Amino acid sequence: KIPLKKIFNNKFKVEIKIMNDASAACFGESIYGKGRKFKRVGYITVSTGIGVGITIEKKPFISDSGLAGHLGFLTSSLGKMKCGSGRTGTFESIASGKAMSKIASQKGYKNKTAKEIFDNYFQNKKWAKEIVNLSAKSVSELCANLKAIYDIDVIIFGGSIGMAKGYIQLVKKNLKKEPKLFQVRLIKSSLGIKAAKMGVLI
Repeated sequence: KIPLKKIFNNKFKVEIKIMNDASAACFGESIYGKGRKFKRVGYITVSTGIGVGITIEKKPFISDSGLAGHLGFLTSSLGKMKCGSGRTGTFESIASGKAMSKIASQKGYKNKTAKEIFDNYFQNKKWAKEIVNLSAKSVSELCANLKAIYDIDVIIFGGSIGMAKGYIQLVKKNLKKEPKLFQVRLIKSSLGIKAAKMGVLI
């Protein structure tokens, strides 16, 4: 609710543009990273939350309110829990690190971080595999949605979960179950945590 753009415009006497970290990362990847060869680039960061950025013809898809691109707040067919956005059943409420910890708690595994859940996943613990697979399945649906909405050429994955060992392979496996029309190329970020910084400096 704080009008940051107006405050900064007045303070520094220059035109300020504000974008979320996923939009900035997508922009960075589109210019300097693995998205530079494509016209329509999507970026999904799977971390504490679910962030999405879109770049079309090397231009970031943003809005004055900053809401544009917040596709983690779209509803998932698998979602049932309430999201921090106030909506129920969003991708963020089921696939994010925060959601994974909450689901683990519901299963009786209290105070587990996403990293600890992944550690248990690689130890073939059934409860952890269910949580990670659910996240990947949900994110694959989000990828298909991005393809349907923007006819995206490629989706780049970032974030601690999105770039975790084996995660993108799980998403790809689930995405193959979608009709071919909604399948899209998925790749890991080449810029990592630098992507957003490079995006805002362009």
